[in-house]
Amino acid sequence: MNVQQTGNDAMRYTATLALLMGMAFMLPSFSGAVMGVGASDASINAAAAVTSLSVTNNKSIKCPAGYTCIPNPVPFSDVTAKVTGDPKLVLTYDSNNKEALLTAKFNVTVDGGKNGVYVYQYPYISFHDASGNNSYVNTQRNLPLLPVTKMEMKTDSYGQVVYWVAPNRQAKFIALGSVNPKSLLSGSYTASLDVLIGENSLTSPSGFKIPVSQNQTNSKTIIGETSPYISSISPYQANAGDKVTIYGQRLNAGTVYIDGAVMSGVFVGSALDGTAMWFNIPSTLATGWHILTVSNADGMSNGVGLEIITPVSVASIDVSLDPSSPIATTVASTSSVPLLVFDLTAHGGIVNLSGVTVSLSVSGANGSSGSLTKAYLYRGSVLVGTTVVTSSPETGSIAKFDTQNMQLPADVHVPFVVKIDAVPGSSGITLSASVNPVAVMATDSSGSTISPTGGASGSTITIIGPAATSPALSNMSASLGAAVGDSSGIILYPAKFNFTLTAANASIYLLTTTSTTTGQINSIKFATTLADNDMLPTIASLDAQPSSLAGDSATYYVIPAGTSRSFSLSTMLKKSDAPYQTGLNVAQVTEIDYRTDPTSKYGSPLYPVDGLKVLVTF
Repeated sequence: MNVQQTGNDAMRYTATLALLMGMAFMLPSFSGAVMGVGASDASINAAAAVTSLSVTNNKSIKCPAGYTCIPNPVPFSDVTAKVTGDPKLVLTYDSNNKEALLTAKFNVTVDGGKNGVYVYQYPYISFHDASGNNSYVNTQRNLPLLPVTKMEMKTDSYGQVVYWVAPNRQAKFIALGSVNPKSLLSGSYTASLDVLIGENSLTSPSGFKIPVSQNQTNSKTIIGETSPYISSISPYQANAGDKVTIYGQRLNAGTVYIDGAVMSGVFVGSALDGTAMWFNIPSTLATGWHILTVSNADGMSNGVGLEIITPVSVASIDVSLDPSSPIATTVASTSSVPLLVFDLTAHGGIVNLSGVTVSLSVSGANGSSGSLTKAYLYRGSVLVGTTVVTSSPETGSIAKFDTQNMQLPADVHVPFVVKIDAVPGSSGITLSASVNPVAVMATDSSGSTISPTGGASGSTITIIGPAATSPALSNMSASLGAAVGDSSGIILYPAKFNFTLTAANASIYLLTTTSTTTGQINSIKFATTLADNDMLPTIASLDAQPSSLAGDSATYYVIPAGTSRSFSLSTMLKKSDAPYQTGLNVAQVTEIDYRTDPTSKYGSPLYPVDGLKVLVTF
């Protein structure tokens, strides 16, 4: 299709898009469309739009607002361009021997055909990765053509520089393009000269694509990978308030830009490995196409296109778990213990928050009793509510907060922190907090009730408090695997015993050393149906989760004061290891010994261990 301007500078966007899609067009201005590819808004828009169109398999191009699409003019079929010789791709380095510039050079000959042609000074050169994909980056620059043949330089009625190639004559040019390797992913790259633009007159020029012979440079391998890189966004068409996820590389600590301006007043989250970011579309963005980029201390990313369909007209509010919400842990404190961090995000305008009810799941650790007293609600670090925890068969344990029509700004993630006071009992109390959308009371600016969406559930927190003066066992389980035979034909049963060990107000240690005679774990005692043994059967191993902590050694694991650590004891049971009898037998752990000093010869036993047994038949 051809695109004619009915607006202003936005025409540059459509011009480059037409080039990239391999279509002829008539334009009042080519300069903004193809010079400085990657650096100008035109190139970023075009690259993004082409990417978006390829995703949707749309066979027609949408003209931006202010433009009219008309049928293509007929190009001059006898005007051609041919790349001669071997095009070159050169990688240069700076004074610190760091990659500085990747430059492509092409010798190209233009045949003026029977009528002659005015050649526009800027070519379109593209860089490709090893898979043949175009690398749309904002550091790419295409330089003006360098004429080798002596020829006239003229200016058309739009003020653009062109070169005149006379009828039945040929003219030679050098085309150059470059890109900063720091904005590319590591790998091998090639380049190609894709497009030259011709005009048929200086006064009312019709622009058309001059066919360029197939060409490709040599390949260069770069290290690259400094600036952020965007591979895609989802969705690329969105409404105000929608969540958009950016996928790519090196997006850590990134700032999101829309049309070159920092996107302010909007929460931005990111994955720890830098492969993703996400944000909610602000209601201030106008409908139509926009350019999205990400910047951090290492540079600016490439740009991708984002289309805003229609703004949200009805206010809404979303409940979600904040990334900073506490993970599962054991704590010794009993006052203002953080349980949950959740976000409330208003869309479509300011929302008034009148109340939040937090559900609390409570159980005593190891069967002990415990209770909750007060709960606190913070907006960020500011206390906004205090309430007494109540409990009933109908509601369970809840903390109901009156937030007195607190205003939440549109399109901003507002974090709320739930803290609790607890009486843990003799062995601790285990609890978690959650916020269901129906428990959030909110209205829009007109006073109409809003039905929130989403929800947030926190991790399990165990509070042991000062009453827990000795270590405790929990989460005990055992399993027996299917029988297997060893090399001598003896039947073996793989058995696994799992448990969690919680330290009180002092760190404790669990030995991993083995007997010099049997290769068995020394810190755990074992029993069979007929007799007690001080140690487990042969081939025993003890694994911990986390697998490594500061303070561990080759001979023991540490459980720091006020924390928990899970263990898995694996062994192979066979009849010759212990006085089993024919038929059904019980194999169980009878005692787990811990030490407050890892060098101590003797440990202190922990009971009960009823959950650490299996039934085995010989």
